[in-house]
Parts: sequence; C-alpha cells; structure tokens
Amino acid sequence: MTKEASVENIQSAAATFQEEVITGLQERKKRLSPKHFYDAQGAYLFDQITETDDYYLTSAELEILQHHGGDIAEKLGEHCRFIEFGSGSGMKTKYVLDEAYNLHSYVPIDISAPYLSQSIKELKQDYPTLTIEGMCADFTTPISLPESAGHEKKVVFFPGSSFGNFEPMEGELFLKRTAAMLEKGDGLLIGIDLVKNPDILHAAYNDTQGYTAAFNKNILERINREMDADFDLASFEHYAFYQPIEKRIEMHLISQVEQTVQVGPASIPFKEGESIHTENSYKFTVHDFTVLAAKCGFTRDKVWLDTNQHVALLYFERTSNE
Repeated sequence: MTKEASVENIQSAAATFQEEVITGLQERKKRLSPKHFYDAQGAYLFDQITETDDYYLTSAELEILQHHGGDIAEKLGEHCRFIEFGSGSGMKTKYVLDEAYNLHSYVPIDISAPYLSQSIKELKQDYPTLTIEGMCADFTTPISLPESAGHEKKVVFFPGSSFGNFEPMEGELFLKRTAAMLEKGDGLLIGIDLVKNPDILHAAYNDTQGYTAAFNKNILERINREMDADFDLASFEHYAFYQPIEKRIEMHLISQVEQTVQVGPASIPFKEGESIHTENSYKFTVHDFTVLAAKCGFTRDKVWLDTNQHVALLYFERTSNE
C-alpha cells in the first residue's frame, strides 16, 4: 500500500522575507541572511556548486554516508521518525534511507516550497511505502513538528555545513531549540565543516566556474523579482575570504559604484566599495563542537570523518530534558 506524502506550509514567507531584507539593508553594516539564498534558482545554483572540483564538502560527506550508511542506520533503529533540517534535493538523505530499516516516517523541512514539493515527489518514486511529512518552514526559528499518535524515537538530520552559517549565540540557541524538540534517547545527526588549510577554503568559495559568485548575486535577483527592487547586478561583485581569528569564511557583495537602490518602499544608498554581508560560514574542530553540544543537552556518541578529514558527521544523543 502506498502511503501519502504531505507538505505543511506554516509561515507567511513573503512578508517575512521583505521585512528581513529591508531591515538588514538599513543597518549601518548592510547584511542579508543566507537563508534567503534558497529560492528555486538559488537551490539550483547551490547544487551546481556542490559538483565543482573545488567544493570539497559534498563529496566528502557523501563518502562518509556511502561508507558508513549501515552504522548510521543502526543509530536510527526501527520505527524512527527521521527529521531533516534544510532537506533540499534529498540527495544525501537517500544514502540513509537506503540502509534504514522500517522507519516510522521521514520529515523533510525546507524553506523553499517548490523545491520541497519536487523533492518529495522524487522520493515517493524511490520509496513508495515510506510516510513523508514535508514541512515548508524556516527551521532557524521555533517550529512545531506535525503531531504523531505514537512515541517514536526521533532523530534530527542536519547535514552539510549549514550550522556554520549561524553566529555563535544563534548556533547555541538553535541547538537548545532542537534539544527541546527531542526526548531523552532521541538523536541528532549533524555535519560540520572542519578547520583546514585556508587555501582549500578560499578555492571552495571562489570556484573557477563562477557558480558561487552567481549564487551570491542571485539573492539580489530574488529581491528584484519579489520586492520590485532595482538592483543592478553588474554593479556588485562577489567577494569571499577566510577570517582565521574567527575561523570563518565571509561572503560579501561589494558595490562597485556609488548608487541608490529602491527596495520596496525603502531607498538604500551605497557608497563605492560598500559591502552587503551575505554569509558567514564558521569552521569547527570536533572537540569544540562537542563541548558546544554538551552545553545544550547532547552527548556525543559517534564521529565519522572523510578520508581527508575535511568534514565530520557526528551523532549525538539527547541526554536530558532539563
């Protein structure tokens, strides 16, 4: 019997997007949240980035999932409710679903409704008996999962390096909110980008094909389309660099000229050389992340590394509900 897939939209995304864009651009140091990169075109461009030779993270994490999928499935156990934050195309998820036995359900959560719907459609073709409860939501804010009649074990899956996009206080708050969704014995399976040679990082965020630059600029194209703004994309340049003291990559869009951009009801002035800060991507050691997670109610159970030790996939157990 084929089980139904559903998508639950729980937010007024358009209003939130417009408010956050204008607020960020009116700050003294202009900024945009990286969560707004992922409209349909942004999601497509990110998939292209992951296939470049310079972007090590996806291939490294796939290596872990391919080699250790069985071990990961053992951590899930039977009748697990498998919840993924920022599910995207579901490419990585399939390596877990292929090994998992008798899952209760899969709950993909993504901010892009069209991308989520397409991903669920494709997953249903590959896993016709799997219950899929999709949620279109901003998982960086408090959310409530679809109710379940049972008391299944829950495991939250957060692959990639998206945790690194949080500022330190935001990351701690995110982990505490995630812990509050879980009961003792539930799990968190999370990917982190490890501290490494800055040359490797620089190449990853400045790929020779130009996909990262296009991805960064696409946020301006989205603002133009959804807010009737008049950004001239040609007058902004992609700029990404590693900041070793903070252990983070910074991404910016630099105005090449003095200009004023109309964004909805707001007029936003730019000086020549002025930046819009679009993303931070923090890098971690396994030890530092383990200490952070412990502050939020998690105990590390398992660490998997790729061959080059560029990334880590960690499994934590929820150890208290205090």
